[in-house]
Amino acid sequence: SGPVAELLSEEEILELSAKDLNTLESAIIKLPEYLSHKINNQTIELKVKGKSDAAKINHFLHQNGVSCSHISMHKHSLEQNFLELLQKSSS
Repeated sequence: SGPVAELLSEEEILELSAKDLNTLESAIIKLPEYLSHKINNQTIELKVKGKSDAAKINHFLHQNGVSCSHISMHKHSLEQNFLELLQKSSS
């Protein structure tokens, strides 16, 4: 395990959907592992730090009045991380 493994394990992306995106958005920002999010049509792309557990996040959201209709987890690829670093350095 070295710098590449650390880079890849720093964050995960979840795609979430619920009937009421505003309520979902209000709830996700309360997550302890919350980093950022963006809305894409009828889904929210949630970026969280560390290793995530979709069941725990779903339970947290349910406790905050949100019933998710869709949850999927995506890992950041090395290429995605590299492109984000390039984008940040050019800003």
